[in-house]
Amino acid sequence: MSASTLAGQLVLENPDGDVIELSGSDFSKEDASGLMSIYRCESNGLEIRLSYDDETGQFGEPVAIADDSDWAITQFNLHLPQIG
Repeated sequence: MSASTLAGQLVLENPDGDVIELSGSDFSKEDASGLMSIYRCESNGLEIRLSYDDETGQFGEPVAIADDSDWAITQFNLHLPQIG
């Protein structure tokens, strides 16, 4: 079972050079079905969804959805906090 919050950082940049830095605590666990958990964050009109495979302990490719600009993920350092 995965944690309800994440640790670490995710950085995105658009073609205009605008940067958004998000911390793991900006993400909330939205859904868990079977062995897959979905984490979601909304910031500055941007929605980021991230899947986590509870069985393998691996994150899927983050998906960024924006209304007006193409955002690229330039840094991905999110992880589940160590418990215990």
